Amino acid sequence: MEPSTEQVHKKHVQPRAGRSHEKKVAAERRRQGLEGAQPVRDNAKAFGGSGRGHVERDHRILDHQQNRAHVPLEKRLWLPLAAPAVIAVVGPPKSGKTTLITSLVKLYARQKLVSIKGPVTVVAGRGRRATFVECGSDINSMCDVARVADLVLMVVDASYGFEMETFEYLNIAQSHGFSKVFGVLTHLDYIKSSKALKKTKKLMKHRFWQEVCPGAKLFFLSGLHGGMYPPMEIHNLHKFLSVTTVFPRHWRSTHSCVLVDRMEDLTPADALKENPDGNHKVAFYGYVRGKAMHVNQKVHLPGVGDFTLSEISVLEDPCPLPGRRKNIMRHLLEKHRRLHAPMSDVGDLRFDRQQLFLNSSAPARSGTGIAMLRKLMGVVPLDDP
Repeated sequence: MEPSTEQVHKKHVQPRAGRSHEKKVAAERRRQGLEGAQPVRDNAKAFGGSGRGHVERDHRILDHQQNRAHVPLEKRLWLPLAAPAVIAVVGPPKSGKTTLITSLVKLYARQKLVSIKGPVTVVAGRGRRATFVECGSDINSMCDVARVADLVLMVVDASYGFEMETFEYLNIAQSHGFSKVFGVLTHLDYIKSSKALKKTKKLMKHRFWQEVCPGAKLFFLSGLHGGMYPPMEIHNLHKFLSVTTVFPRHWRSTHSCVLVDRMEDLTPADALKENPDGNHKVAFYGYVRGKAMHVNQKVHLPGVGDFTLSEISVLEDPCPLPGRRKNIMRHLLEKHRRLHAPMSDVGDLRFDRQQLFLNSSAPARSGTGIAMLRKLMGVVPLDDP
């Protein structure tokens, strides 16, 4: 079969830009009687008005549309000062949750907690506060924490790997609202070989990305120094926590919630002696988050039931932010470092169900002031038999 000798010409491509194309488009518009009409330009950012007023108007419209598409931020809520962000520390037992909270509190408040019970609130910056909560290993605690947590620190024992408690919380969080999750690998000092350590970090990072989301932040904490994690590693974690923006979920913005810092039983002792199984009058203290609360509102206590609020009082902020100053502070002063942990036995005060105990054995807190406080309040010192 003889090859074809016919010459094949390249197909002509119509110009889509340039002066020649503009002339053809203008001629076609004149032929259709559309001379003077401007083409439709849907992209407002690319084709804004020529004047300054047009640009500002387009920016306002775009900002309004963008704000309507997102959940409102804390600064748009009903309170002038937002409640502290709730940072939940989740993980299996013996993974280092208590040590992590103790190390962070040491960095923020310059105090070392002996025991952690209940929420711990600290001033984390010039305009930022944080409440740390340790989540238990049971499902009830995970459900409660998943509803109130703004940010989650997922603690994983790197020497053992991911455990069942980690996957249980992630499944619960998917139904209650998935907060921002940071991973923290502990017990890395148990892995002696550098090659095995590098391989373990890589495997656990990719598995963590698979469970949470690709690119999720993962921190590595090595061995303990003085019962706490190294200061530089905790400072690195603090830097990421300080610049992280927390977006409240829609359910949190439309419902009121109180994370109880402490509670008191106000029922008279005589009434308890006469009827031990009678109703109790209990006072709960904590920051109100989300929507505002009102008297006679129905509230739910997890694991107890529904109750009616009889009274609401506004108290002084136990952990206030530093006031505004003319010269902007780059770092917190020592007098501005606050720690509010009434259930964790901070300092020389300890709370019980019925009494307030005062430890007068500390040399820095002993003297006439301790004796006068004990006389006025009728508290029992710990060192007395």
